[in-house]
Amino acid sequence: MKTATLAILACLLLLLAGCSGQSAGNLTYSTVISGQDAAVTFDDAGLSGGSIAVGGQVYTFACSGDGSLTVITYPDGYAYTQSVSGGVISVPSGYDPNERAALGYIDGASLASAVSAAASGLQPGGVPEVVSLLVLAFGGWMLVAPRGAWRLFRGRRAKDTEPSRRTLNLYRVAGCAVGIAGLFLFVM
Repeated sequence: MKTATLAILACLLLLLAGCSGQSAGNLTYSTVISGQDAAVTFDDAGLSGGSIAVGGQVYTFACSGDGSLTVITYPDGYAYTQSVSGGVISVPSGYDPNERAALGYIDGASLASAVSAAASGLQPGGVPEVVSLLVLAFGGWMLVAPRGAWRLFRGRRAKDTEPSRRTLNLYRVAGCAVGIAGLFLFVM
């Protein structure tokens, strides 16, 4: 009995250790920039930096957390900086989009616009609070009243029987996991 409970708790701990708020891997958004297919790839779930692959060239970018500053580095090393304040977009006074086009590059404003659109397209939509609270409440109910949860899921099929202590403990562990998932959904 104790060995099985410890094994279940160890498995649950390993499962929860693999869960994190950050998504694994890169986040990629497909779009069209100046008539060419492009892929905007974010390095992390914070959407604060990454690369833009378009027309066989790769541009890198970095963004501030609130989106007010975007720095795009061209393949030749030129850095385009765009800031947004009060809805007004400002770029360096020496920036010439025609010069960049003559060198075969895409305009920095178009690249920054694509990054902004990609970031807003990849923002997590979240789960409605009501759903997460229901999941949290259901997990709490399974934790506090495992016999009722057993009756809901299995007891209807088994006439004149009662669940074992091991079964009730499993329902408590499952209730804990469901409650943590509900809390996780609520925070997201």
